[in-house]
Amino acid sequence: MSLAALVYESSRLWNNASKSPDKVHSESLGTFRRALDYAWKRTKFYPAYWKDHGITYKDLKTISPEDIPCITKEVVRSRFDEIAAVSVTKNDRGAFTSKSGAVMIHSSGSTGTPAWFLYGKHAITIIEANFVRLSNLGGNNPVGFKDLPIRNLHAASVGTDYASTILLRSGLSKYHAVSTLLKPSEPLSEWVGTIGESSPNYLSGYPSCLSLLLDLQKSGHVRLHPLKIIAGGEPLKPGLKKELQEVFGADIIDYYGCSESLLVGAGSSWYDGIYLFDDMNYCEIDEQGHLILTPLYNPEFPLVRYKLDDLVQGFTKDYRGELPFTHIDKILGRDEDVLWFLNGKGFPDFLHPLVLDDLNVEVVRGFQIVQIDKHSFRIDYTADAADEGIERKLKYQMNNILKGKGLENLHYEIRFCTNLKVNPRSGKIPLTVKL
Repeated sequence: MSLAALVYESSRLWNNASKSPDKVHSESLGTFRRALDYAWKRTKFYPAYWKDHGITYKDLKTISPEDIPCITKEVVRSRFDEIAAVSVTKNDRGAFTSKSGAVMIHSSGSTGTPAWFLYGKHAITIIEANFVRLSNLGGNNPVGFKDLPIRNLHAASVGTDYASTILLRSGLSKYHAVSTLLKPSEPLSEWVGTIGESSPNYLSGYPSCLSLLLDLQKSGHVRLHPLKIIAGGEPLKPGLKKELQEVFGADIIDYYGCSESLLVGAGSSWYDGIYLFDDMNYCEIDEQGHLILTPLYNPEFPLVRYKLDDLVQGFTKDYRGELPFTHIDKILGRDEDVLWFLNGKGFPDFLHPLVLDDLNVEVVRGFQIVQIDKHSFRIDYTADAADEGIERKLKYQMNNILKGKGLENLHYEIRFCTNLKVNPRSGKIPLTVKL
């Protein structure tokens, strides 16, 4: 049954890619209006929220999308059960669960306290179907029946409830796809052993992790020949995209997704910029350039005009290029960097932001890892006041991270701050900073 649904949704999405831009955007707006009607009838949150802003049920048929108030991550955190269109309950640990078979996913917390989002089973199938579409929309390496089942090598954080983990373990695995995981928390030498003699036809992961695989390939430590490389979770810089394509001979897919919508759009090595898939989300921007999304494929948890922290450049629905979808030039956020150090033997190894993001002390409002040199760094944290108890907990957690990476030789200090450094370009507080 799941395979039949995948084939159907793949065909539907594929057909949308051949429609005219005007047709795609008209259909997206129509689905958006149906989503408004559904959210009013099936959730507790939206009728009350919209009435508070002077919007009645009759208004939903004609109201301009921009006249509907946005919601944010803070709203989802505080009103999760009222936004859900299926029954949810809290367990003993205070986390929400659902008996409908829906999947719970949480954000990484890189822009604040993590928030939870719920996805229905069919929504996951549609996401998987779009991977099929992505794999065959262009490029030099078409994927055929001889390449099935897919063999994927994934280099990224694999926290239990991260979106990538859900897709790899709970999603693609049911189609017999095989995924080998490379964790940023492990020493680089262990990556080589994990890869061994495997022959993946897909590579996926964070660009910062894929660049490490690139170095291993160039140095002869591994010999990989993928058809496709899917990068996501961080900006893919043009130089790295070009080198990945040249060294591996693969088609590059610059995957853009988030916890709020597991697939927003994609760039590639065969067209410029990033297309936002209007048959998956109704897409807008505000005056500052923040992307506003209304996912159209996940009725179990309707998000209507959700404002992301991401800033985008060059947003247009009038782009006449390779595909008929909304187009942006690039994303102006998510630019945290991997920090490189020298281990006790004098060899380079790294701390990845998604590993450092696991630092968690309840009363800490935010923290930042500031690299001083190849042998030392500093943890800056903000809280109501300096607290030795907080610092002991941060030190305990950081020591475990360093031990897992074989970087116990590094020196660091912990410092209380009233403010953390802000990235002036994106307006975000980056998790990592290099002096």
